Amino acid sequence: FDADTENSIEVSDIYYRFPLTDKIKGYVGAAGLDLDDIFDVTNPLLESSGTGALSRFNRRNPLVFRGTEGAGAGFNAELIEDKLTVSALYLADGEGGAANPEDGSGLFDGSFSAGGQVVFSPIERLKLAGTYVRSFQTAEDVNLSGSTVSGFATAPFGDVDTSADQFGLGAELELGERVVVAATGGYTLANESDGDAEADIFTVAANVSFLDLLKEGSVLSVAGGIPPKLNSDDVAEDEDTSYLIEALYKFPVNDNILVTPGAYVVLNPDHDENNDAVWVGVLRTTFKF
Repeated sequence: FDADTENSIEVSDIYYRFPLTDKIKGYVGAAGLDLDDIFDVTNPLLESSGTGALSRFNRRNPLVFRGTEGAGAGFNAELIEDKLTVSALYLADGEGGAANPEDGSGLFDGSFSAGGQVVFSPIERLKLAGTYVRSFQTAEDVNLSGSTVSGFATAPFGDVDTSADQFGLGAELELGERVVVAATGGYTLANESDGDAEADIFTVAANVSFLDLLKEGSVLSVAGGIPPKLNSDDVAEDEDTSYLIEALYKFPVNDNILVTPGAYVVLNPDHDENNDAVWVGVLRTTFKF
């Protein structure tokens, strides 16, 4: 949306999704294969970049679904129909890193994400997910917050090689035919690769959506949470707490045009109560063809 390609045409996505068996789906790709393509983010109404949440933060858990990605492989295996699914993946930097033969780059010698997920649906309208990702990010790629904050949680040790164990929980609940509730939580234990420093990062978010309000196909959503926050004795920590609160109304004009007015506010931006609140109003129009 906002990248400068210097007037060059770039192919952003090249990946192949295919059935291995009736119960197993495979993925392999050279570019654009993302964590959320293989893992379930349990946030169906706000996940999309074009029709979902207005803020980056409320689309999906940034600690487990916004790491190194782009090239690699993965699979989904449905162990119990409509009840239990397990997934796994290995992804490397797809922005040229996976194709770079130099030391510290490439598919297995540079930044990567490797992990698994279990999705369990104990009843028809409830879905629960547990996700684990082991990541390594080289000094120039460190971004543990998934670009949802610009404070200490993004690069707790500065521009140095960083490894991390990342854990995420998600839940999605349908209350009748017209109300959907979703919630996520994430925790990261980061380590300085060339030192002994450790850092703890956490985030939480929740949302509720009301379907077919005033018009069939419309969605009114209210969402919010705490963006990734750093807690650590080894490095500088976030002493205050940010909150992001968002409301939006997706209104289908017709089958091809979706208009979404909405707004969000960030309180104590970058977890600093000395920063003024940031208010953002949005009117988004999405065209589908």
